[in-house]
Amino acid sequence: MSRDNGKQKIFLDDRDRAVFLSMLASVVESHSWVCFAYCLMDNHYHLLIETPNANLSEGMRNLNSAYSQGFNKKHDLVGHVMQGRYQSPIVKNDNHMLELTRYIVLNPVRSGLAREPGQWRWSSYCATAGFSPVPTFLRTDNILGLFSKDRDEARKAYIRFVNEGPLGGYSIEPDGRAKLEELFREANDTAARALAMREAHLMHGYTMTEIANHLKVNCSTVRRTIKQSS
Repeated sequence: MSRDNGKQKIFLDDRDRAVFLSMLASVVESHSWVCFAYCLMDNHYHLLIETPNANLSEGMRNLNSAYSQGFNKKHDLVGHVMQGRYQSPIVKNDNHMLELTRYIVLNPVRSGLAREPGQWRWSSYCATAGFSPVPTFLRTDNILGLFSKDRDEARKAYIRFVNEGPLGGYSIEPDGRAKLEELFREANDTAARALAMREAHLMHGYTMTEIANHLKVNCSTVRRTIKQSS
């Protein structure tokens, strides 16, 4: 996940989003990435990718740099467009991958930009669900294969899975993440607290330092707890 610098929009119109997807396609090809899901919001974006050649940093630097330069030139702006380093929690297993896939495409619904995921054209939902052509850079077989070997049945199951996903009960930060105080609101015992730490880090992209600061504990405690609960 990469977000804006100074809580400003990184996509001002649909043309910006189209340009970004074109650049993403180029980076996916040149760096041999595998892209399973994506979603472009107003002030941040999510990607679910695999990097067989361990070149995530190089690819993200190229993607964000190229887009930022073009964005500033088009809109006659200066300065940083993206805020610092991107966030890159690691996918632990197939279940985690599915949950992230659902979380990513439900972002527009949670943020009030769409009533349902199919109404937001700037995510991978419609392509994976079979409602629109699959972009050249998107790999849908892996996600659908987790539901069924039959493509039609897999798509139906994927649609049900997404539609049954939690929309929250959470207040959303400007960058699209649930607020930490709400993620830990009902973490009243050790086990619940550990699960909340894991969700905050792996699902919502909070760094271990951010979680530690919120809980007023050492970062090593958060790291150890997340590792033990995985």
